[in-house]
Amino acid sequence: MSNDKTVPAALLRMHFHDCFVRGCDGSVLLNSTKSNQAEKDGPPNISLHSFYVIDVAKKQIENMCPGVVSCADILALAARDVVTLSGGPYWAVPKGRKDGRISIASETRQLPGPNFNISQLQQSFSQRGLSLDDLVALSDWPKIVGPIGPNNPLLLLTSLNPKVKQLPTLPPSSSTGRSSFQFPMTEQNADETNTVQTSNLENVKPTIVACSHSDTAQKSEPLIEELQDEELRKLLVPKLENLPISPPSAVESNFVTYFAPDFTKPGHDQYVHRHANGLCIIGLAPTHIAFKDEGGVTSVDFNVGKSDRSGIKVSGKRKKNAQHFESNTALCKACTKDASYIVRCCVKGSLLEVNDRLIKQPELLNSSADREGYIAIMMPRPTDWIKAKTTLLGIEEYRELRKDTLQL
Repeated sequence: MSNDKTVPAALLRMHFHDCFVRGCDGSVLLNSTKSNQAEKDGPPNISLHSFYVIDVAKKQIENMCPGVVSCADILALAARDVVTLSGGPYWAVPKGRKDGRISIASETRQLPGPNFNISQLQQSFSQRGLSLDDLVALSDWPKIVGPIGPNNPLLLLTSLNPKVKQLPTLPPSSSTGRSSFQFPMTEQNADETNTVQTSNLENVKPTIVACSHSDTAQKSEPLIEELQDEELRKLLVPKLENLPISPPSAVESNFVTYFAPDFTKPGHDQYVHRHANGLCIIGLAPTHIAFKDEGGVTSVDFNVGKSDRSGIKVSGKRKKNAQHFESNTALCKACTKDASYIVRCCVKGSLLEVNDRLIKQPELLNSSADREGYIAIMMPRPTDWIKAKTTLLGIEEYRELRKDTLQL
């Protein structure tokens, strides 16, 4: 986690995708074979990553107690632990799961889609025996309800089900502030080869356990409801002074930004926007020397090295035709009126796309280098990213380094 802050979200999402299809049996960890495409390669799971965390944990546990702890248990425990270590809630995890041996990519269609509305989400969850309370508690509220405002659908959630008086909360169960959220273990029938035959989906239902903290347990029911209503009001109507002056941009909301100052040459500052799925967007930092020339960037040439980068066409989930480059490999030349500058990959990985719009519209680099004027998209391996990250600066470090020239 200290090397890659996307690991907690990745493992929690992996655990959710595992449990939603065949129960929490670890089948999402299995690799495809020549005769079968596994869940891992199903369309919704293509962006799953950080499998290496489970592999490393399994190897270490096997060295201590061979053949005892299942991969399914390791995934369930890892998902809980990374959430807790990130400052999130804690929940008890029953042990003793059997590892599933059946893993079919087509079954991942059962997962709720990212564009589902509240009705579709409710139907998808109800098919697994999950209630509206469970949906709200287990889902990312901002993705369901959108931005806070007078037409916020969250205000209408309680009207979808007359039995729901207020949105569920995760009450603290101890002085540490940890929640007593519990995700019960799925009961599975397995034969002597440990092959999952059935999965009792009704037993997958997560429950919000009543608060066990002695002080709260003595409170009256009306007082508890009043506290929950107050908590919900604070969520929906934040204090004005706590709101940012302007809403975050799409880049700020979805990417973590790093910088490579003086990359290979003085003044050649570049940025790396990294998404949670591992994709890295490469571009010119606002302090790049090219922007200091009169007129800024006037043309972009992707014909560098032994091939024209703009001619690369990557296709399919296997990223066919993707070329693998080192961090110092040239991506293009950014030309100004009097000079040209080589733009490099910054991270070792597969080149998935170059922004060929820059060929006809090089002015995008001058007006929006961090958005429409990006240079390329790379996909580094997790291990390569860990190495690359040590050479990059965070945004605060970059601001401090370039405080004399950066206008922020």
